[in-house]
Amino acid sequence: MGVFELRGNAQKEEECDLMKINIDFEAKGKNAAECSEKVMKECERFLEEVEKIGINASEITLSNDEVSTPRYSEDDKLVAERSLQIKKAYSMPLINSIRSILQNGKYDFEMDVDFEVMDEEKIHIELAQEALAKSRNEAEKIAESLGMKIEGVKSVREPNYGDSWAVCECECAYGGLAESNYKRSDQLGANTKKISVDIEIKWIIK
Repeated sequence: MGVFELRGNAQKEEECDLMKINIDFEAKGKNAAECSEKVMKECERFLEEVEKIGINASEITLSNDEVSTPRYSEDDKLVAERSLQIKKAYSMPLINSIRSILQNGKYDFEMDVDFEVMDEEKIHIELAQEALAKSRNEAEKIAESLGMKIEGVKSVREPNYGDSWAVCECECAYGGLAESNYKRSDQLGANTKKISVDIEIKWIIK
C-alpha cells in the first residue's frame, strides 16, 4: 500500500449576474449635529427618490455611518459620512438610473459598482468535483502503470479557498426607472469572472 499526491484543477469563465452599488454621501458642518443633519437629509432624499423606481429602503444596507474630523483639512469643519449598498441582479439601466438620480439631484456623493456571480458557491462545488474527477483519472493511470489500483482518498485540500460571502435574494425586474442620461450605456453587458479551483488530493494505492 502507498500514498501519492496529485493536484486537480478546473475553471470556467462565468458572466457576472449580481451587482453591488456602493454610494457614499458626505456633508461638512461646524459641529456634529449640523453635518449629521445635512448628510441624513441627503440620504433621506435619495431613499425617497429610489423608492419611486421600485427600491425600498428595507432592501438597502448601511455600510458606514460616522462623523469625524478629516485628517488633512484646511478648516476645522467636521465631516459626516453615510454609505449605502444596493444588491440587485445585474441591470445596466438601473445603474445608470441611480447615477442620473444622484447627478440630477446635485448630491455630494461617490459611487462605485462591484460585480459578482450569484451562484459562485454552487459553481465552485461543481468545479471541485470536476477537478477531483480529473485527478482520479490521472491517479488511476499512474496506479495502473505500477500494477496497482486506487483504493481511496486519504485527504483532499484546497489551499487557496477562503470564506464564501452570502448571496442576497435578487429580483431581475424593476419598477419605472428614472430617466437615464445614458441610453447607449444602458445596453452594456455584464463583465465576466474566472472561477478556478485547485485541489491537492492524496490517493491511496494498493
